[in-house]
Amino acid sequence: MRSILLLCAALPLGAQAVAQYADGTSIEIRTQSSGRNAPVSTNGTEAVPAGYDFHRLVFNKDGLLFGYDIEAHKDGHGAFTLRAKPINREQIAVGGRGKWVDIPTLSGVREFPALRPGDAVEVEILYNAATGERISDVVQVLSERAPRAPDQPATDRFSFKNLTVTADGKGIGGSPGSWMRCGGMRMRLPDRGTIYLTLNPPPDYPFQAAAWADHKVLRIHAGSELLEITSETNVLQKADFGTVWVWRVPDAAGAVSGLTFHCGDSIGQVLPPK
Repeated sequence: MRSILLLCAALPLGAQAVAQYADGTSIEIRTQSSGRNAPVSTNGTEAVPAGYDFHRLVFNKDGLLFGYDIEAHKDGHGAFTLRAKPINREQIAVGGRGKWVDIPTLSGVREFPALRPGDAVEVEILYNAATGERISDVVQVLSERAPRAPDQPATDRFSFKNLTVTADGKGIGGSPGSWMRCGGMRMRLPDRGTIYLTLNPPPDYPFQAAAWADHKVLRIHAGSELLEITSETNVLQKADFGTVWVWRVPDAAGAVSGLTFHCGDSIGQVLPPK
């Protein structure tokens, strides 16, 4: 493996995440720490929609440590361009209900030399001068798209209690008095179409990793809008954070007359027939 950096093998590595960009570029990100308590971070495989960056969030047991965006794309002749950037608040909300929460992020864009498959760069996140602890991300360009495994059973389920829905911070409805616990959901919104949500995307439907569960809030990139579903419980039954797969189907004008929700034990129970 060619690497731009000499990485210390003694550092404990966090969970790995793979970002797959629309042009076919794939990168792998893993967090490393020299301290005793290794941080956790976004993990799994995510499809990054065209025009978006990968939103990287790193946590510890006390909450959110750091966030930044990763831009990556092909640059011709087998090379790739990669930039680490401050969080783009036009694309991601942290805090829920349309309110921004200031989180630590980069002070500016970090440029890296042209990369080849197998090359890796390091993004320093935090350094504690008193303890000497250092936390950083290692970002590596992959030689090809890493396959996801959609046939593996999901290990978690949704929990939506007395949920409310907002679009760019404006309320559009909810489901008071209900508590929906399920493996897949179909949500129909007037003038916005039908949105399917799952933690285990089936291979025959065009799901994208376009939503993020953060405690009691699920944030969904839906076209130019940021939808937020807020629950009185954690959105996921077994985790505080997680990636959610989304399939959005536009409806004909006036086809949806009211906000409705349908839950199933699996996403297959609420999907339309092929």
